[in-house]
Amino acid sequence: MSALRQLYGNFILEWYEVDSHNEMEEILCKSCYDKYDAPMPEDDNSYVILKLKTSCDTKWFGIGICYSGYEAPALICGSTLDTITLLYNNHIINFDIVSKSEVFHFQTELPIRFAKYHKNNIVIITEASILQINLKGKILIRKNMDAIMNYCIEEDHILYETDSNSGIFMIQEINNN
Repeated sequence: MSALRQLYGNFILEWYEVDSHNEMEEILCKSCYDKYDAPMPEDDNSYVILKLKTSCDTKWFGIGICYSGYEAPALICGSTLDTITLLYNNHIINFDIVSKSEVFHFQTELPIRFAKYHKNNIVIITEASILQINLKGKILIRKNMDAIMNYCIEEDHILYETDSNSGIFMIQEINNN
């Protein structure tokens, strides 16, 4: 089992793919002083562990993620160096890595295709909507549409194409945190 290692500010992050829920739990219990179990989908079939620590810590904090489908969980780094956001299936979990606690858990109706930080918000593209949420998980803007076939992310807008039309979603500068 090899790890993908990343440095993020003062933190070391490691990703592991494992074969089963039991293996994930065993590794988390053996190698981490504390852990967080991310919400599991009904048809979980793939497992990932995210472990993190500061360079002076001797023990790891672990996050176990069970996901379904072919899209592996993604990580987008926070607007500050003390938060990360995990994306998998239709879940978005914003996590404070200093206090090792969940800031918010947001669930979309459909699987997430893309997300990014934009100023003090997170912009999310699902299979049939574009959302903008604040850093507490509150929906600021939601645009529902037909299935999104193609999209292109620009600095402050998203060009999208559905089965029936195309358009532009303007990313708003909203400081409603």
